[in-house]
Parts: sequence; structure tokens; C-alpha cells
Amino acid sequence: SLPAAAAGATLVFLLTLGEVAVPMLLGVQTYAGTVFARLADLSFLPGEALSRSLPPVLLALVGTAVLLRLDRGGAVLPSARAGHGPAPELLGRGTTRVTALVTAGLIGVAPLLGLVWMAISGSDSLSVLGPALESVGRTLAYVVGATVPLVALGLIGGHAWARDPAKQAFSAGAALLGLTLPGVVLGIGLIALWNRPATDWIYGGPAVVVLGLVGRYLYLAQRAFKVAFDAVPAAEEEAALVARTGFLARWLRVTAPPVRRATLAVGAAVALLVLRDLDTILAIYPPGGATLAVRILTLEANAPPAQTATLALLQVGLSALLGLSFLAAITRRRVA
Repeated sequence: SLPAAAAGATLVFLLTLGEVAVPMLLGVQTYAGTVFARLADLSFLPGEALSRSLPPVLLALVGTAVLLRLDRGGAVLPSARAGHGPAPELLGRGTTRVTALVTAGLIGVAPLLGLVWMAISGSDSLSVLGPALESVGRTLAYVVGATVPLVALGLIGGHAWARDPAKQAFSAGAALLGLTLPGVVLGIGLIALWNRPATDWIYGGPAVVVLGLVGRYLYLAQRAFKVAFDAVPAAEEEAALVARTGFLARWLRVTAPPVRRATLAVGAAVALLVLRDLDTILAIYPPGGATLAVRILTLEANAPPAQTATLALLQVGLSALLGLSFLAAITRRRVA
């Protein structure tokens, strides 16, 4: 539909506007990249940070308002309860569908083949794996540290959103703003908020990274759970409420069980997003706290191409392992 297409175009525009890592690797100068470059400068002043962040913040606010307006009444992502969705014929059939799948597969596989060739063409490509293990450990720690609160908050927020959409409009808009803001601008906001003596225990450690990742992807978790709860009738929850069942017991016995598979799927999605995140972490990770993705970016300009390609393949392998693990868990849940 036209509202869905407009919302998709708006969201892609906002996310592309905030990209830092990809344009940096390609040598393309962007506004977000310029802000990040100044952020890394020791002479970068807080007032300058706020002034440079103002244009993307205004764009994100306008874009968020447009997305919320287009999504009013579920026009962009219809609820499962309403029984709406794309007709099968709109998804393509026969030759068109096969062509689209093959094209998408080739687009995804071609860069991987290039990385493999680059890695095996170097004589010392494996020497970089040892020093990178510490970055891998930090990456997995961030994945676990951010995925758990994202799933928990998404579950609670998505349930409230599904049961009473009108009262959750503001919180949904705030979460959407966290997604549409450029990662570097979100990082500047976290620096301004937590970089003070009283909160140095947050700013000086991994907690600030976890906060940034949760703020970045909370909307996606909430929205996914909203769709899941839209398909679950509220009758049993209302009966448990009338029976004065305790809050925790009601959640464990009535509310959460129908969305167990959705919980695994949301956990897999946000874990993969955190695993690959670079723009959010790049501005706020503490000294010595670089993730594997950050290490790849820094090595790209200072190490032989074979070593960079090896670490990139390691990143791909971690993503594949994590995705397959969640897929196996979801499949077992379906069989059970």
C-alpha cells in the first residue's frame, strides 16, 4: 500500500542518513561521518557537539512524526488480529519469485566470496585471530547484556502497546526516535548525559554501551511483540485479572506462554543487530572496550587486507552461528 511504501522509504532515508561506518569505508564524506570525526578530536567541545547534532535531530523528529502519522491505525503494519496482510499474489509467483530469490542470494554471496579470496591470498591472515579473541568476548558480552533487557522491555512494552495502543503512543514514539536518530548523535546524547563524576561508573564501563544499544533497538523489539500479542486473545488475561492472580504469576502462566516462539525470534533478531552494530558503539565504547566490528574498522586502514578479511569472515561466522542457534531453538519449540 502507499502508506507502507512511504513509511518504508522514510525509515530507510533516516537510517541511511545516520550511517557512519559504510560511507567511511567507501571514502564517502557524510554529515554523520563529519560529526563523528569531530567527536574523535580532542578539541571537540560539548557546545559544538550539540550544535552539530541539531540538524540530524530535527530530521529524526520530523521523520518520526511522519512515520507515526502514516502508521496510525495500523496502516503500515496491520495487526494479526485484523486479519490483514499482503495477498499471496502480491509477493510474486513462479519465475518472478525465483528470480528475486536468486538475485538476492547472489548479492549476498558475492561479497563473502571476495572476502574468502582476499583472506586466503595473504600469507599471514591467521595471525590476527589470536589478538581478536578478546574483542570477540566483549562482543558476545554486549550481545547478551543488551539482548536480555531488550527482550524483557520489548515484551512488557509490546504487550501494553497491543492491549491499549492509545496510551502507548508517546512511549512508542520515543522508542522510534531512538531508532531513527543517527547512532553518533545518540552517542553524543549519552556522553552529555552520563559523562560526569557522579555517573562515571556508568560512562567509564560497558554499561553505557548497553544503554545505547537498548535505546537504539527497543522500538523493533516492542513492535515485534505488539504484532505477536495482537494475535493472542485477551480473554484469558482478563479472566486471570478478575481472579486476582498475582502480576508475576499472571505473566508466567497466562501472558508469556502464547508468545514463546515470538520471544525466541525477537531475541535472535535483536542479538544479530547488536552483534553487527557499529555506528552506536563507535562513539561510546570505553577505552579497551572495542568490539570485533570496531576492531575490523580500525584495522581496515592499518593492516594487510588479508587480516581484515579474516576478521570480517569471523564476524560473519559469529552471525551465522548465532542465527542458526536461535533457528534450531525455534524449530525445536515448534516441534514440541
